[in-house]
Amino acid sequence: MDEYTDRQWKSHRKNKQKRVIWQYLAFSILVMLVVLCVVWLVYHMITSGKDELEGTWDIDGVTVYQFDGEGSGVLLLPSAEYRFQYNLQGQRLTIDFADQDAGDAEYEYKRKGDTLVFITGQGSHTQKITLNKLKE
Repeated sequence: MDEYTDRQWKSHRKNKQKRVIWQYLAFSILVMLVVLCVVWLVYHMITSGKDELEGTWDIDGVTVYQFDGEGSGVLLLPSAEYRFQYNLQGQRLTIDFADQDAGDAEYEYKRKGDTLVFITGQGSHTQKITLNKLKE
């Protein structure tokens, strides 16, 4: 009888050791997944400092705005280029042209996919300018 209980005890102990090993393994995998998620989030927070206007936007096949995603851009016209700094606050875009010949501008903007709309003025004087994102 003692031999049977001894064998049973060894089997129980072996099963318990296996269970503990599986628990450590599962916990280790969980910790690694959490660490990977944190690293991924930090990476995206660092690299996604670009804003939603980044890219090249065409108004009419002639007039093009380029935004670098970091506050600088250029308005491209057939006969001139106007560099500018821009600022986004909520849905408001402020453009400050370096060249005083180009008038600074302030727009409300809305983006939906590859379409960007600048809205200026109020009431019956509201003007909407539609821009389409160019593939780069």
